[in-house]
Amino acid sequence: PIRGRDGLPDGALQVAAGNEELRPTVRAALEAVTELIADGLVQRKLNLDLRHSLNQLFLVYEVGRLFNLASSLDDVLRQVRDQLTGTLSFHHCCIMLLDDQHRLLPEAGIGIDQQWLEEARPEVKRTVAALVLESGVAEQVTDPIDLASMDTPTLDTGLPPEGVLCAPLRTRRGTIGVLELYSSTPYAFSKDEMFLLSVLAAELASAVENSQLYASLREKEGRLTVLAHKLVHSQEEERKRIARDMHDGLAQTLVSAFQYLQAYAYAVPEGTGRNSLDRGLAMVAECIDESRNVIFDLRPSTLDDFGLVLALKQYLERLEAEVGWKIDFNLAGPIGPLPSATETAVFRMVKEAVTNARKHARTARLRVRLSARGARLTIVVRDWGRGFDPREATSRDSGQYGITGIRERVSLLNGTFQLSSKPGSGTLIRIMLPLE
Repeated sequence: PIRGRDGLPDGALQVAAGNEELRPTVRAALEAVTELIADGLVQRKLNLDLRHSLNQLFLVYEVGRLFNLASSLDDVLRQVRDQLTGTLSFHHCCIMLLDDQHRLLPEAGIGIDQQWLEEARPEVKRTVAALVLESGVAEQVTDPIDLASMDTPTLDTGLPPEGVLCAPLRTRRGTIGVLELYSSTPYAFSKDEMFLLSVLAAELASAVENSQLYASLREKEGRLTVLAHKLVHSQEEERKRIARDMHDGLAQTLVSAFQYLQAYAYAVPEGTGRNSLDRGLAMVAECIDESRNVIFDLRPSTLDDFGLVLALKQYLERLEAEVGWKIDFNLAGPIGPLPSATETAVFRMVKEAVTNARKHARTARLRVRLSARGARLTIVVRDWGRGFDPREATSRDSGQYGITGIRERVSLLNGTFQLSSKPGSGTLIRIMLPLE
């Protein structure tokens, strides 16, 4: 006999020797050969068991890795489908999640009737899931009588399953659904298959929970983005209203007052009284200039009337004349016309970056460049001033270098923001915005 590790016979070695009796030496040799065969079979079984365990371990690792990479429920369900069909060779399965009414909602399936997947809403108490929810572990039902009394899916063969293996999807919040395998022929699932399905279900539950959290986070971020856009739009509309009111009210009154005083000045002879009048005229003129500057800062009419490029050109020319900078403003590619909200945001960002340079850079030279290539707009603001350490700037009170406001506007437009600076080497701000 060929005995296994437990000492029980696993087979036998037969030798045809005719009518002659085997000599003791031959018997001893056959027994030695039998032991070698037994050792080889034991070793082979150990190798198969080891390979099987390694395959299971690799499957667990691979499932966890792939699920961690999935950020949406569709990605998760696709990974489950691929693992079940490719690695485990199961061709009928279904993932069902519990709804608020404690019904099972089929989310994805393989080898399941499509109409059943779209319309079925089985009650838990009439499914194999009821056993799983009660026990908390994987359960299988293969008895035809038991299956006939349960609500089971219709397979793509048009028939109900002959066997069902069900594992719970358990998270920190409790059981959120089940993962079921189906056999189209009478079949008893092995312990290894129950173990693998349980592992897959555990990983799937975590992945489904994460995908739901991602979806909830994306929804909240979307709502915040919409609210932020509405807030920015409201601010711009309010700026526009205030600028219009100032232009039609205060600025016109000041201009009228200046004209009246100027007309009166022609009738006043030179002397002490005329000197006071001249000072008053100068102060009113200064107020007119200041009101125009405030109106421009609130909402430059050029931006609404002629667009982004001319508004920036006018702003930079005024700044160049005011502070004595050498400003290089150039364009590359067709710039605009852009959506009103985008043009407003770009103008505000450039103005904020230039204002930062004016306040902090101590530079005599500035470059502003707008370039459009494909579906992307790139904005560069560069100065050759004293520069700073960006790490220190981000740790200071927000807004000291005006970077926070620019970052927020870039984020609202789904763009990217880059800041390069170091002491003594100036500062470069690069903004890239999608145009689609």
